[in-house]
Amino acid sequence: MGHMRPLQWLLGKWESQTGEGFFSTIEPFKYNENVEFSNIGQPVINYSATSYHAGNGSPMHVESGFIRCHPDSGKIAFMTAHNFGVAMIEEGFMNEDGDEMVLESFQTSRMSFSKVPTVTQEMCGKTTDKYVEYEGTLVFIDLMLQKKEAYRHVLFNSSFTAYWKPLMLLLLFEAYRRWHQLRKPQALESYVELEWGFYVILIAVSLEFLMYLRVAGGLASQLSQSAYQREKSRRWRDGINALILASYGESFMVLGLLWDQDQDIFYFTFTTLFILVSHAQAFSVVSSVSSAKSLVIVTCLAASFASLDHGVSRFLAKLLF
Repeated sequence: MGHMRPLQWLLGKWESQTGEGFFSTIEPFKYNENVEFSNIGQPVINYSATSYHAGNGSPMHVESGFIRCHPDSGKIAFMTAHNFGVAMIEEGFMNEDGDEMVLESFQTSRMSFSKVPTVTQEMCGKTTDKYVEYEGTLVFIDLMLQKKEAYRHVLFNSSFTAYWKPLMLLLLFEAYRRWHQLRKPQALESYVELEWGFYVILIAVSLEFLMYLRVAGGLASQLSQSAYQREKSRRWRDGINALILASYGESFMVLGLLWDQDQDIFYFTFTTLFILVSHAQAFSVVSSVSSAKSLVIVTCLAASFASLDHGVSRFLAKLLF
């Protein structure tokens, strides 16, 4: 297949989960879809899709087409013909890994007696991946190994949406770590003072981290805008969720306190690097920039907020302890 080789992961037969369809002229319905991508040796991927009613199995829609790639420019084209009398050509680009394509409608034709189609813009990443049938433990292991596919699976292809839960844990972990570093037990005899100090630090940590999420998530949203024409709010949300997901390494900082490793420079350095790489990989997935560029961006952001963190910590130490 030559220049089509990055798309080899598509080849085969795919069966969708049950979906729901909504049209203004008919009742809502549930359907399944079978999709097949094949190649017969030409620099073209053949495509066919058939949808059928989830209840009685009756056929509902058929479409077929081809995917071609221009070897010099890297431009990709997706041509489809539908059984309701419309043919479409979409053109765009794919990334080097072949797991993301950005396509825009180039030309739409129809039979003289068919309805005029409505064309919309959407972004779809790699909607099928090897993690679909994996256990959560295996996905977590690949997250630990910093595999982009694992990040992409959790962010785009999994049903997990409750990112506020790990965010709450993250803020509590970081507040406890900061409180443990700043407090001076010999100078405090009141439990109320200790508890009050923790809550103040929790508020400060929350404001700092939310500011970081806002800046980094917004930056990821802007960088992805050139590649993905999605709603701004959705791009921004993806950036925020990615950084929350990548912050699981913060828990190792708390484990370091429990294991009496908080003064170990090797442990601290390794954990910090792990967190930076995690953020860089997640940032790369949602912004579509390279891992190297993501690491530079995330490191610069982390350095900027580290100076803010240092100033806030000094102020809290004087205020509370």
